[in-house]
Amino acid sequence: MRISDLITERILELLNESDESTAEIQRNEFANGIGCAPSQINYVLSSRFTPEHGFIIESRRGGGGRQVRFRHILAPWQKTPKSTSRKRRRGRR
Repeated sequence: MRISDLITERILELLNESDESTAEIQRNEFANGIGCAPSQINYVLSSRFTPEHGFIIESRRGGGGRQVRFRHILAPWQKTPKSTSRKRRRGRR
Protein backbone atom coordinates (compact mmCIF):
# COMPACT_ATOMS: atom_id res chain seq x y z
CA MET A 1 0.00 0.00 0.00
CA ARG A 2 1.31 3.45 -0.90
CA ILE A 3 1.85 5.94 1.91
CA SER A 4 -0.70 8.34 0.40
CA ASP A 5 -3.32 5.57 0.46
CA LEU A 6 -2.47 4.80 4.09
CA ILE A 7 -2.82 8.46 5.08
CA THR A 8 -6.16 8.66 3.28
CA GLU A 9 -7.39 5.49 4.97
CA ARG A 10 -6.45 6.74 8.45
CA ILE A 11 -8.16 10.10 7.91
CA LEU A 12 -11.31 8.41 6.65
CA GLU A 13 -11.28 6.12 9.70
CA LEU A 14 -11.16 9.17 11.97
CA LEU A 15 -14.08 10.74 10.13
CA ASN A 16 -16.11 7.54 10.24
CA GLU A 17 -15.61 7.29 14.01
CA SER A 18 -16.95 10.82 14.48
CA ASP A 19 -20.64 11.45 15.10
CA GLU A 20 -20.40 14.88 13.50
CA SER A 21 -18.33 13.97 10.41
CA THR A 22 -15.50 16.10 11.79
CA ALA A 23 -12.02 15.11 12.91
CA GLU A 24 -8.94 16.98 14.09
CA ILE A 25 -5.28 16.01 13.97
CA GLN A 26 -1.95 17.53 14.89
CA ARG A 27 -0.16 17.18 11.58
CA ASN A 28 3.29 16.41 13.02
CA GLU A 29 1.99 13.82 15.49
CA PHE A 30 -0.17 12.22 12.80
CA ALA A 31 2.82 12.02 10.43
CA ASN A 32 5.02 10.50 13.15
CA GLY A 33 2.35 7.89 13.92
CA ILE A 34 2.24 6.81 10.29
CA GLY A 35 5.97 7.13 9.73
CA CYS A 36 5.97 9.80 7.05
CA ALA A 37 6.92 13.44 6.61
CA PRO A 38 4.36 16.16 7.42
CA SER A 39 4.63 17.34 3.80
CA GLN A 40 3.13 14.01 2.70
CA ILE A 41 0.09 14.80 4.85
CA ASN A 42 -0.15 18.15 3.04
CA TYR A 43 -0.03 16.44 -0.34
CA VAL A 44 -2.87 14.06 0.55
CA LEU A 45 -4.98 16.88 1.98
CA SER A 46 -4.54 19.09 -1.07
CA SER A 47 -5.15 16.33 -3.60
CA ARG A 48 -7.75 14.01 -2.04
CA PHE A 49 -9.66 16.01 0.57
CA THR A 50 -10.95 18.84 -1.57
CA PRO A 51 -14.41 20.44 -1.70
CA GLU A 52 -14.94 18.59 -5.00
CA HIS A 53 -14.55 15.35 -3.04
CA GLY A 54 -16.89 16.58 -0.31
CA PHE A 55 -14.43 17.85 2.31
CA ILE A 56 -13.54 21.13 3.94
CA ILE A 57 -10.10 21.45 5.51
CA GLU A 58 -9.33 24.10 8.14
CA SER A 59 -5.76 24.56 9.26
CA ARG A 60 -4.17 26.65 11.99
CA ARG A 61 -0.83 26.87 13.68
CA GLY A 62 -0.48 25.72 17.23
CA GLY A 63 1.98 24.36 19.75
CA GLY A 64 3.64 21.25 18.39
CA GLY A 65 2.75 21.82 14.76
CA ARG A 66 -0.17 22.65 12.57
CA GLN A 67 -3.61 21.56 13.70
CA VAL A 68 -5.90 20.37 10.92
CA ARG A 69 -9.67 19.93 11.09
CA PHE A 70 -11.53 17.90 8.46
CA ARG A 71 -15.21 18.25 7.80
CA HIS A 72 -17.07 15.93 5.52
CA ILE A 73 -19.79 17.66 3.54
CA LEU A 74 -22.18 16.49 0.87
CA ALA A 75 -23.63 18.59 -1.87
CA PRO A 76 -27.43 18.32 -2.09
CA TRP A 77 -27.20 16.13 -5.20
CA GLN A 78 -24.76 13.66 -3.62
CA LYS A 79 -26.00 10.62 -1.73
CA THR A 80 -22.57 9.31 -0.78
CA PRO A 81 -19.14 10.92 -0.77
CA LYS A 82 -16.93 10.57 -3.81
CA SER A 83 -14.07 8.15 -3.48
CA THR A 84 -10.80 9.77 -2.52
CA SER A 85 -8.64 7.02 -3.93
CA ARG A 86 -6.95 7.55 -7.23
CA LYS A 87 -7.04 4.57 -9.52
CA ARG A 88 -4.58 4.38 -12.34
CA ARG A 89 -5.95 3.75 -15.77
CA ARG A 90 -3.98 1.51 -18.01
CA GLY A 91 -3.57 2.82 -21.50
CA ARG A 92 -3.56 0.67 -24.57
CA ARG A 93 -0.34 0.39 -26.47
